Amino acid sequence: MDRELFQSWFKDLFLASTSREKTQLILMDNHSSHISVEILELARKSNVVFIALPSKTTHILQPLDKTVFSAMGAHHQSTSAAARLLKPSHSLALSDFLPIFADTFTKSVTPANIMASFKVTGVYPTDRRVIPQHVLAPSEVHRAESGMEPLSPEEEALFQRRVSEGYDVPDARYDMWKAARAAPTQDTGFVEMPLATSLVTAGVISPSTASIFMTPAVTPRRLPSAASQARTLTSDEFFTALQRVEEERQKKEDAKEANRRQREQRRSSTSSAHTSSSAAEAEAAAAVTVATAALAAQPTPTYPQTCLICGEACNDNCADCFASLHTACLEAVHPDGKCVNCVPDTL
Repeated sequence: MDRELFQSWFKDLFLASTSREKTQLILMDNHSSHISVEILELARKSNVVFIALPSKTTHILQPLDKTVFSAMGAHHQSTSAAARLLKPSHSLALSDFLPIFADTFTKSVTPANIMASFKVTGVYPTDRRVIPQHVLAPSEVHRAESGMEPLSPEEEALFQRRVSEGYDVPDARYDMWKAARAAPTQDTGFVEMPLATSLVTAGVISPSTASIFMTPAVTPRRLPSAASQARTLTSDEFFTALQRVEEERQKKEDAKEANRRQREQRRSSTSSAHTSSSAAEAEAAAAVTVATAALAAQPTPTYPQTCLICGEACNDNCADCFASLHTACLEAVHPDGKCVNCVPDTL
């Protein structure tokens, strides 16, 4: 059972088949799938009261567990056994489950069993006496550790009534019962090793040596506190408290989502900047490539192999424009050695 499935059952099946004119009561355990603001708000609007049973008591107080489910288990076993007898050589497969379950459900989930389940748990008609006191008493292990013989149901009921009504009567067993309930658990912080204890008893090793073999006790993990009493989940007090818890949880979720978005934005900005710089560098490299190709495509200028000044044959050239010039002619015309082709006004 999860929250979505329970909400679908409550909305599409329960509310669709019940009247809202009268208050409806639903008894349930404290499973988290039953508790949410959306479900409780819908129940409050639909005139439905949710009551969660005390923790660890559903095997005693939950009507389905007491009658319907137990009958369903018994019918399922008998139907499965009958199917095996009819087909001894045929093992039950997954395809056999639905026919067997249909027969089991029809025989067990009946109006008579449903009404009986509310009666045996004392829910309706309301009767506290149907739950024996010894069912709620401490376990036999606890009694053995306290050194007291098991109490009879009558004694248990008597002692419980004395505590609830607040009077004491001199009674050795009553005093032992109270002491066993109030005695704190002795915890030395170590777990004795049976072998080491037996060796000390036999005189093989000393107690100080045996202490080496005593391992530290493991601290049990603290479990979340369970509801020790029945709770009306649709009450104003519980609903308001649940709303506050949901609001705090939603705030934390929103803060986590905002932090995640900020990280994504920073990562995206960094990536965009890197992409922009890479694009600029690629564009500059492309421009250089185009300029280099344009220069390489230009034809090399050719000039006559005669001196521009004297007109005679010449093998000397200007380093800038490649014009044919005798060095002597150039120095005679322009002492600074400037090319007459690059600087025409020198002629």
